[in-house]
Amino acid sequence: MKTIILSIIVFCTACGISSQKHTKEIPIERNPVLDSLYKDAKLYGVEFISTFNCTNEFKKATNQITTNCVSTIRGNTFGYSIKMTDTTNNFDTADYTPTDQFKFDSAYIHFNSKVANITLLPYFNSEEQSAPVIVWYEPSFGPCAQYYQLSDRKVLLVRGLNFYCNGSNCTNFKIILIQETKGMETSAAILDFPGIYPFDFENIRLFSHKSNESPSIYIVKSGMNGTQTSDFEIIKLDDLFANSRKTLKLYE
Repeated sequence: MKTIILSIIVFCTACGISSQKHTKEIPIERNPVLDSLYKDAKLYGVEFISTFNCTNEFKKATNQITTNCVSTIRGNTFGYSIKMTDTTNNFDTADYTPTDQFKFDSAYIHFNSKVANITLLPYFNSEEQSAPVIVWYEPSFGPCAQYYQLSDRKVLLVRGLNFYCNGSNCTNFKIILIQETKGMETSAAILDFPGIYPFDFENIRLFSHKSNESPSIYIVKSGMNGTQTSDFEIIKLDDLFANSRKTLKLYE
């Protein structure tokens, strides 16, 4: 069943979805691990995004496919673009499912008027190269992005998936994390997460323990699977985006 679901998700990511759904409140599930992680934490208000508008463009002269995904929330526009080359010389826009027959070329993210090439960006919590990653959604599957409007910054968490995932050779999901500060500096990072309950995308939150503390996120320690509290560590966003080797600035 899992194979079927993931295959559908990858296919729908390449489709055009005309509507966008925003949900203001999805409670964190009651679970001993989650209860312990978020005990005494201040959780920031979040809005969830359930769909993206995605289209495919194909240039026959170069055999290049460009998938563009866009969503807008609270006047902010997030976009993701991935460029592939068709090595089969038999591309069909109506029946496009990612396989290793498509050569990955490059990937970009956009936030409002700024853009960054994330092709060579490593995961923040791994030395592996992050791309190719696509926005992971399917209308009935649940939220695919979280938006936070804080007093000193905007933060967007977007759920991603390995472009070549066929539902059987991958279980991890990715988070594209974008921050725009009050001074309009925009940065991005990509995190790698085991796709193991209970720490799925719906149960991840930005939080802090003190009023003047940097917003934080839990990440799973390397080699752990996230099924017990000792598997996690806290990463403060201020510390995360101070790491210039594993984050990128977005520019106009």
